[in-house]
Amino acid sequence: MFRLSLILLLAGLLVQPACKSPQLVMGKWQDGLEIRKVSPGLFIHTSPINLSNGQVYPCNGMIFMDQGEAVVFDTPVYQKDTEALLQWLLEEQKVKVKAIIPTHFHEDCLGGLPVFHKAGIRSYANRATYELAKDQAEELPQELFEGSHTFQVGRKTVECWYPGEAHTKDNIVAWVPSRKVLFGGCMLKALGVGKGNLADANVETWSASMEAVKKRYPNLKLAIPGHGESGGMELLDFTIKMFNNQISAIHQDTEHFCNHKFYGFSRSFAKLPVRPIGQDSVAGKGLVSQ
Repeated sequence: MFRLSLILLLAGLLVQPACKSPQLVMGKWQDGLEIRKVSPGLFIHTSPINLSNGQVYPCNGMIFMDQGEAVVFDTPVYQKDTEALLQWLLEEQKVKVKAIIPTHFHEDCLGGLPVFHKAGIRSYANRATYELAKDQAEELPQELFEGSHTFQVGRKTVECWYPGEAHTKDNIVAWVPSRKVLFGGCMLKALGVGKGNLADANVETWSASMEAVKKRYPNLKLAIPGHGESGGMELLDFTIKMFNNQISAIHQDTEHFCNHKFYGFSRSFAKLPVRPIGQDSVAGKGLVSQ
């Protein structure tokens, strides 16, 4: 009897998911801002983007808090949703927002930067994000880094890392070591979705870039994509398989999961006086304000 009970207990544990489903904290993304709690101090914010064909899609970002400090990855597209997010952080959570970090140059990552800047919150980005955004963005990131950068949040850290070209030339991922959570942004695909917006993608290197992410973070427990539902390592494998040995033209897939209005921007890169900073540097050191 004891052995049977033990077997049933073990079987039950095996079918448990690696991470609990994020718990709804406020709103529904179809109505504006939605925030879900993943674990203490870790949240997913989701808000809509209205496409030119009349469809509406959810856009994810991540929030990490510790000891009264917070960093935010990606802004909502629209001002009202960004204001709601900032109000929730400052008035309800009563945290000091140390940084807003767009994971690439599209508007579903940095469209709300003016709201954060108006509140005196500094923005940080991969250097390439600044250069790609400067011909189309309303406001640009203020502090730049190259390669990787580690933010100190309370007693914990969050790492930003550039794995290579994929959804865009500049896309970065964010890693929370204390939670083993990856925010993959738009280079990470939710299960079952299509290739999405390839207007600025490198489909030939996408799989290799995601393989690099998988190798760097082999023990991840939760992976959050830029659009759609979160999961585990299976999201990385799904993305790798989708773009593996992809040789087709960049515009072959006309099903745009995320529609952007700046397809014709100039890709000429300006020379910026930005010093490379190390992976273990602390936010604000070795950076050049714009």
